[in-house]
Amino acid sequence: MPKFKNLEISKDLSNDNRISVKNTLFGFFSTAIYVPTGSKIIAKRIEYSQEDGGKLERALNGDAESHLHLFSNIGKLKEAHLGNFLLEICYSADHEFVAMRLFRFSQMIYQPATEVCIFEGGDATKVIDCII
Repeated sequence: MPKFKNLEISKDLSNDNRISVKNTLFGFFSTAIYVPTGSKIIAKRIEYSQEDGGKLERALNGDAESHLHLFSNIGKLKEAHLGNFLLEICYSADHEFVAMRLFRFSQMIYQPATEVCIFEGGDATKVIDCII
């Protein structure tokens, strides 16, 4: 499991006032906390096939009102080894917060396919259930 500060998405979330990052032991270790609930942030990278990654890309690139409708129609996504898509996801242990960004493998590197998407409360729980 990657560390929060090793994800590209962490650069965007470090400036978010909902997230508090605390460094310990001379900066070698860090812990990210979702401030409203005090819950620890869990960071993951998940690879997806072309098919599942495409579904996720459409859901994340949709307008704000259609995100949850699209996620409810996706169902459970399956992790793939050596997938065409890479999802960086940070979610709180209590499932009240989730932030994610999808990358597509192109020209021998993963390039951003979506902007950072953030969900809170019950919406976050629904999104996490599709992915984790």
